[in-house]
Formats: sequence, structure tokens, C-alpha cells
Amino acid sequence: MKIAITSQTIKSVTAHAGRCRKFWVYELSNICDEIDKQFVELDLDETLHTMSNGLPKKLEGISVLITANLGDSLKAKLLKAGVSAYLTSDTQPDVALLNYLANSCIKH
Repeated sequence: MKIAITSQTIKSVTAHAGRCRKFWVYELSNICDEIDKQFVELDLDETLHTMSNGLPKKLEGISVLITANLGDSLKAKLLKAGVSAYLTSDTQPDVALLNYLANSCIKH
């Protein structure tokens, strides 16, 4: 499972998911014992706001997007691409991930 978290500042979870170009992408193993973390930066023309036929290449394969805020239009685009959106008030990406996992049905 791959989870992306908006992080325009690299240090915190940010809002405006549609215009965000920087993400932490976490890849969890099937047993969730191992988490691979990678920082991804999209090109100027690759934001989620501009996506029309699926996710930007660098975010392909994610199934969850965690962010501080997103609009209904982007939420609909994400759902069409098979991505669930999760809003968080956590400011640190790692904490947001752990809270998402604790509140999901994933065993870890």
C-alpha cells in the first residue's frame, strides 16, 4: 500500500492539496512491519489540480492521500483515480501516517 502526504514545506502536512507539488510517499509492506519513505516533488504542470486522466506519474500507485485540506472537486478526481482522501489536523507527516494507520483497519 502506498500513501502520499502533502508536505510543501517538507517538514509539515500542508493544505491546498490540489496545488501542492511536494509529498512524502510511504510504501507499506503487506504485513506493515516495514515502511519505506520517499520524498517526491512534482513538476510545475503535474499538480493534482491539473490532473485529468489519473494521477501524476510520480504519485501513481498511491491508494490514500493525507492532507490538511482539499476541495470537493479534487476529492472527486481522487476517488475516480481510486485514491481515498484523509484529512488530518496533525502537522508532522510521520504522526499523520501513524494516526491514519491507527484509525484504519490495517494491522501493524
